[in-house]
Amino acid sequence: MTFDPLISERARLRADILFLAFEAKLIRLAHLLARMERKDDDEHGPDGDADDKPSQGYGKVTGTVGVIDDPFQIAQNFPPGHNGPPEIIGDERPNLDDLPTKKPFGRGDLSTALRMFSGLALLVDIATLATLAPWISAYQSEIFSNNDPPKTLSELQQDVGLSKPGYEDHHIVEQTGAERDGFPRELIDSPQNLAKIPTLKHREITSWYAQANPDFGGLSPRDYLRNKSWDERMRIGLEQLIKFGVLKP
Repeated sequence: MTFDPLISERARLRADILFLAFEAKLIRLAHLLARMERKDDDEHGPDGDADDKPSQGYGKVTGTVGVIDDPFQIAQNFPPGHNGPPEIIGDERPNLDDLPTKKPFGRGDLSTALRMFSGLALLVDIATLATLAPWISAYQSEIFSNNDPPKTLSELQQDVGLSKPGYEDHHIVEQTGAERDGFPRELIDSPQNLAKIPTLKHREITSWYAQANPDFGGLSPRDYLRNKSWDERMRIGLEQLIKFGVLKP
């Protein structure tokens, strides 16, 4: 039987990822226990017995993912349901067999694949992942930028207009709909309405605007915002930057 290094590498990566997923679950358990102890301490009040006080060992957790104050920040503040880190810290196990070894056709499929690799890049170095899918070497900027922690609005706006691999200029108030409804380009392209955000997050937000949404009576956010005020458009735009883990709350 001939030795296949690719199969061996997949097996090693699968073992590494499953171990880290297990470790992350232990961290979540520790966090849950700490919350339960804090709740119990609150119920007993400051005059409770010393044994009722929360353990001092849960203030920070150290592991292969680093030192963090809140174990749920292991995913760098990704919102619930966001594709990427929830695969690592949730109940789902990443399946290396699903990784596209060849570059997908179509922008949507490509973005989905890159977000999958960005989630794995939190656990495995990019060079190792590139041994399984060499094509991702050309997209390292997009993969790494997608894992950025949330920033302040001023931080997101400071690089607008500059060329920055892995990032794109984003209109907080969508430009096409705003222009259609009569808002001037000077307002649409003003510094207050622009932010430099990760490319993959930019594509996600753009897709979100086009999809039917029960929060807007089944309309897409784009249709809901027709004829709405600038303030309402800005409110929705900022909410989505927060939701997708780009802007600090």
